[in-house]
Amino acid sequence: MNNNGSAKIIAMLTMTNRMMEEKEQLNQQINRMDKLLKLIEMSTNLKNDTRNKILHTMLEQRQNLESIYMNDTVEEQNRILRQMNDFILVLSKALCEHIDVQFLIEPSIDFITRLQYVFDVISKNVKPILTEPVEENVSFLK
Repeated sequence: MNNNGSAKIIAMLTMTNRMMEEKEQLNQQINRMDKLLKLIEMSTNLKNDTRNKILHTMLEQRQNLESIYMNDTVEEQNRILRQMNDFILVLSKALCEHIDVQFLIEPSIDFITRLQYVFDVISKNVKPILTEPVEENVSFLK
């Protein structure tokens, strides 16, 4: 009986640790989304209507990502993360087409890598129009 209780405690601690790691990953993704939003806002090369559509969609997707914190079911978390993956892929393609950059991402690349690719595409587009003080604020790109 004592071994059974210990096994349950270990299993619960392991599951709690895994959930905390997943929440930290989600928090990092939300932070990356915020940075992406700031980069898009700084991009003056995008037409206003295109930029506004992207910003609106990004805000919706960020809210979806945050909703994972409110919902504990693994199925719901997986559904939202799949939706985020699809969105990042579509956003990457749209931005690349808009600024005439070739899109080279295989479907097997994970969410974070895709998101980083979007950062890279936008930062290359935005960097030349930044002033010196602003560049210090976006040092996360380096």
